[in-house]
Amino acid sequence: MKFKRCQIGGVDYGDDTQDEFSDGKLLKDLSSEKENSNLIYEFMMMVASCHTVVPEHKENGEINFQATSPDEGALVRMASKNNFVFSARMPTEIFIETPYGLKSFSLLNVLEFTSDRKRMSVILKDKNNKIKLYCKGADNVIYDRLSPELNSSHSLETATKALNDYAEKGYRTLCFAMTELDSEFYENWVEDFKLSSTSLEKREEKLAAVSERVECNLRLVGVSAIEDKLQENVPLTIRTLLDAGIFIWMLTGDKLETAIQISHSSSITSKNTKLMKIVEKSFEAVLSKLHFFTNLSNQYLESGTEFALVIDGASLHHAFIGEARPIFSELIGKCQSVICCRMTPIQKAEIVHIVKVLKGSVLAVGDGANDVAMIRIASVGVGITGVEGLQAASASDYSIAQFQYLTRLILIHGTWNYERTVKVILYSFYKNICLYIIELWFAFFSAFSGVTIFERWSIASFNIFLPPGLQLFLDFLTVQFHKNLF
Repeated sequence: MKFKRCQIGGVDYGDDTQDEFSDGKLLKDLSSEKENSNLIYEFMMMVASCHTVVPEHKENGEINFQATSPDEGALVRMASKNNFVFSARMPTEIFIETPYGLKSFSLLNVLEFTSDRKRMSVILKDKNNKIKLYCKGADNVIYDRLSPELNSSHSLETATKALNDYAEKGYRTLCFAMTELDSEFYENWVEDFKLSSTSLEKREEKLAAVSERVECNLRLVGVSAIEDKLQENVPLTIRTLLDAGIFIWMLTGDKLETAIQISHSSSITSKNTKLMKIVEKSFEAVLSKLHFFTNLSNQYLESGTEFALVIDGASLHHAFIGEARPIFSELIGKCQSVICCRMTPIQKAEIVHIVKVLKGSVLAVGDGANDVAMIRIASVGVGITGVEGLQAASASDYSIAQFQYLTRLILIHGTWNYERTVKVILYSFYKNICLYIIELWFAFFSAFSGVTIFERWSIASFNIFLPPGLQLFLDFLTVQFHKNLF
């Protein structure tokens, strides 16, 4: 992943044409007396501190940032290239080299990112005993926690426009916000936080509730865009699978615009595909859209028009309940491609379960911890190893290094497995019929006395040597026949 652009205080920085973020205007505005110079400083401090990255110093003086998330790695590298270097992490202290010298902060608390929270925060105390909370996360989550007094409608509109612009270009977006905490309020809050973090029952729920109390009245500092390029040959792989008659769904936590752009670039949909968008907040509105699109899909099917369904997580929540559920199941059964955005891991698993019931067989592919639930519930789970970690690969039935290998896994090895399984089942019946029909025939001549015509070792040898030998021979012929298809 690469940091591409950002907007701070209504001013855009970065260029889409550059491989990575590089804008001298950022540091120039920081050192000037402009209005947003303080916001730039806070933004850069936030990017350099609000994470769980561990810096590793090499012998040549370079710093290698060990990040559990590629997003965090991209953010910290961007800060480092712009003179805000995250240089050291201690259990209770962090150090950041800035244009104004080395800064140290007491690391009071880390409110970790979860798929449900969709954000993470750190609480820091500087040498002047000022306590600040830095928070980064998805725009819909951060916006709900902004203070109306600290954020003008104009600044929010400008930030929203930038977020939409980034998303339409396929970038992953983040919002950065902060607030200054009163020391007395913090002391009271941290006691509840300690109790929640050591609770033996419903710990996550209690931590989430306590975090809500402090992650509020925020001031929006800036927004960012991170490019997450598709792996090699992803569009070709998708087109091949679609040509094979496989229905492809994309389940992502990204914004609607980002998801649509990625679906175009990966060939899940084309520019001519009719997109049926369901982005509603109420059950009645979702139900109305489902009725409308179900009728519209029938018209598309009759005319041969290519169409796909696009739905966000909030709408999906309503589509799963009550009378909307069977209509939703009917609609998705008609779609060859479905794009689900703003999805939580639970929603991913539930949508896989619905399709599994509807279609019969589902293969789920994922590369991160957010995909583990859907991989486990799918008929076949495939994990992609890489920068997102090994959680998905560990929970999967099959593990691959790149998405492009999915074609060979499904169309070659899947075909072989199917053919071999069928042959094994049929041959098992055939060999047993051949063996025991002779025993049945002999029973007529032995007056059904129970005497067998074969010795026990003959039966054992027949089952041990003959079937595997023939199966290996057939498998060898299958490999020779298919090996050059892909």
